[in-house]
Amino acid sequence: MFNKMDINNIILYNSGMDSKIEIGERIKSKRLQLNLRMDDVAKAVGVTRSTLWSIENGNGNYSIDTLLRLLSFLGMSFDIDAQKQGSRRRATRTNRALDKKINRFIVMCVEQYASSTNQNSASVYNRLNKAGIIGELKDDYEDMHGMSTYSINEYIDKRLTGGPDSHLESREAKPKEHVPAKTVLVYQTIELIANKYKLTIETARNRFYESNVPEMLDDDETGLYGSSALYLLSLYEDYLKKASE
Repeated sequence: MFNKMDINNIILYNSGMDSKIEIGERIKSKRLQLNLRMDDVAKAVGVTRSTLWSIENGNGNYSIDTLLRLLSFLGMSFDIDAQKQGSRRRATRTNRALDKKINRFIVMCVEQYASSTNQNSASVYNRLNKAGIIGELKDDYEDMHGMSTYSINEYIDKRLTGGPDSHLESREAKPKEHVPAKTVLVYQTIELIANKYKLTIETARNRFYESNVPEMLDDDETGLYGSSALYLLSLYEDYLKKASE
């Protein structure tokens, strides 16, 4: 039996992996490949959802027994996963591409729901994030990204209200015509922020929705949804400068 600190030396040595971050990336990639939800895997392995999240994101300490149970459940092993550096780089690129797809899906969900319910998109995002729904959309991307806009709005509404779809029941959800263009602008801007400031997509998305740029985009009279992502990036940088003063 090994204690929690053994993971830093024994696991990395036997697997040929460079870090716990790489271990987490491979586990997450395998889980998504198997179309498994984070909640279901955590329950099957006997850990909390937050523990599994930490493992996938290379955070925290965990025992070798926990890792072995997780790898066994996913059909993985150290020998299989001890790949050459070139393979690891390809896997990293694949994960980043998937992160961008998930980012676009999450932004679409937020912007469509905000428009359909006549709410501010930043406040909607922060509510969804606080309620854990952003995490659910990310974990269930493979199952949900092919659903209709109305079905996704209905899902979000029920999760937020804990009951019947109060916002959508009385009328058909009809987002404004410019919402698709705005959605593209938002996720492109988030990716620019991630690249420029060396952030994960998730962190960049959080920071974008914490800024004043979404509020400016929500103002139809400004016409910002007809501008470029680079222009929105400059607005975000202006926000950072003013916030630091």
